[in-house]
Amino acid sequence: MTRKIKVSLCTHGRNDNYTPDFLYRLEMTLNFTAHSAKSAGVLEEMEFLVVDWNSDTPLSDVLSLSQEASFMTKFIYVDKPSTMDLNERIPLSLAANTGFKLASGEYIGFCGGDTIIPTSSIRALFSVLRGDSIIGAPEDKYFNCGRYTVPYQFVNSKPSITEWENFLVTRSWFLQKSPAVPGFLRGGAGLILCHKDIMRKSRGLTESFGDKWGWNDVDFTLRLMNHYDWRDLSAVGFQLYDMEHQPKVGTRSNICKTQPRHIINRELITNHASWGDTGFPIQIQNSLPDKCRIDDVEVSFNDDDAIRAAEQCVNEFVQQTKRVKAKWNVIGEKEFFRFQILSLLNSFNPFDSVFNFQVTNSQLTYFLASLYPSCHLNLCTSWDEEDEVQGPHVIADRLFHSFVKFSGYLRVFTDPERGYCKLEESAFDWICVEKVGLAKLTHRSIQGASLICVLCNEVESAKAHLISLGLVEAEIFVNSEFGMTLWAKKGIDRVSRLVPKLKMCAPENSAVIERDEYSSLVGLYSFIRHLDKSQRYVLYGFGSVAKLLLPHIYTLIDAIFDEALSDRDDELSGLRLISFEEFYEFKDSIILVTPTIYDEDIRARLTRAGLENEIISISW
Repeated sequence: MTRKIKVSLCTHGRNDNYTPDFLYRLEMTLNFTAHSAKSAGVLEEMEFLVVDWNSDTPLSDVLSLSQEASFMTKFIYVDKPSTMDLNERIPLSLAANTGFKLASGEYIGFCGGDTIIPTSSIRALFSVLRGDSIIGAPEDKYFNCGRYTVPYQFVNSKPSITEWENFLVTRSWFLQKSPAVPGFLRGGAGLILCHKDIMRKSRGLTESFGDKWGWNDVDFTLRLMNHYDWRDLSAVGFQLYDMEHQPKVGTRSNICKTQPRHIINRELITNHASWGDTGFPIQIQNSLPDKCRIDDVEVSFNDDDAIRAAEQCVNEFVQQTKRVKAKWNVIGEKEFFRFQILSLLNSFNPFDSVFNFQVTNSQLTYFLASLYPSCHLNLCTSWDEEDEVQGPHVIADRLFHSFVKFSGYLRVFTDPERGYCKLEESAFDWICVEKVGLAKLTHRSIQGASLICVLCNEVESAKAHLISLGLVEAEIFVNSEFGMTLWAKKGIDRVSRLVPKLKMCAPENSAVIERDEYSSLVGLYSFIRHLDKSQRYVLYGFGSVAKLLLPHIYTLIDAIFDEALSDRDDELSGLRLISFEEFYEFKDSIILVTPTIYDEDIRARLTRAGLENEIISISW
């Protein structure tokens, strides 16, 4: 029996690393949409068409889809003709139209391959299309809606469906809508949808735009607006979330972002009668269902190579801090070393911005919130009946409005000794407590934790309590000098001796210059953490910042350029020192500019030399 499809959603792409984690983004779009459709009871009435433009390995072969997503998804594979090379760019309007023309739904819409549509939005959409909403008859209108942007820091952690849903119900409050103008005539729509008759009458997106993108959706909106009324789906509760892209990453993102001329077409039809016909062989493919990653991901610390690399990284950093006087005068070298250790710990944990913290120290709170601004933060503190200094409202205001810029989920408990903080009802990924909170740690509250850090001078007592909770004594590290007892999951004990006390002070009421220095410190940390580790780099300049950066990306560096150095310099750590002319030997490497004060001059010099490498300046 043939399914009666109410809604066809369409997108397109290619398996060519257009942006990092494109496969994860598309996979999650399909799995999450199918999950939402099933929860809304309309899976049988939806289909998702993915136009695969000539992937060497088809998308249908590499995506891990759930049973529901496999049922809902059709892959339209455009085969490569032997006489034409399509590897550089996708003719984007034609690719979209290919999906529109083959869609079976009564209503046809298109969205990005990095879109999250929750169950409530699917229910709202079907209410509109069945004529049960305030919008009235839907068949003679077209529909737009805005999109909320989910920070790339969270997206890069590759959250599961469960983690996505938890993020939306706890952190949607801070998400910003993509900029838009009236009528979405500057873009910014997350979904454009209309009845199949309107789509066929209009003949889809203007194909003469070729492989350019950035005006296609606006042109389509303008043409429809001349002939049909439009409605905003947000009015009936439809919300859509767009996965933000990390700036300046991906192998094709630059060449595919060329905009066409902003031609304002007055006529509804701009394509010929054979619109949506690629002229190439088309195959309809389905993906075999696989186990979708819905449950939480286990943290693994068993990568011996990573541990050895981390040990080497820290050892090298220790040596460099003896030679390098960075500009962190307020924080100082010891504190900067502590910051570096946090970077080390992060390399072992894939949760990234979905950390769930339990903390008690206010200064520690601000620093953790700076490093993980989208985390789930449980703050255990105390306050007076009237408290404009340490009251929870004051802390929340500092977290959000200060240089910390916290945007995650915050829950504030009272002092554990007053008996109101029931940690046994929650589970945490990373637990940092002082003596006053130690007694409230229970076997249940530490289940699933990756790191437990107890900050108190009575380290043996803290160790005994952790052992009583079932933790293995050999995995617990004690540092009497720092007043710290640390347990870390699965094997990190080999480097735990390097982890100092985590009481790094964020200057709460410091002068502007101190805040700037602190923000620079956190910014440099973020830059290191989010640098694309799949790429190769050439360092331009080898000053203080480059020397701090080098241990983290040593294995990614092809060469170093600095006219003030000689190849006998001990600080090069065996890396090749090149002349300016030798840049041409590294056409596939990204040039990483570290002396940012001269950024414009350096970029101009590289451009005059005809170098076409991607250039990234350290931004912090």
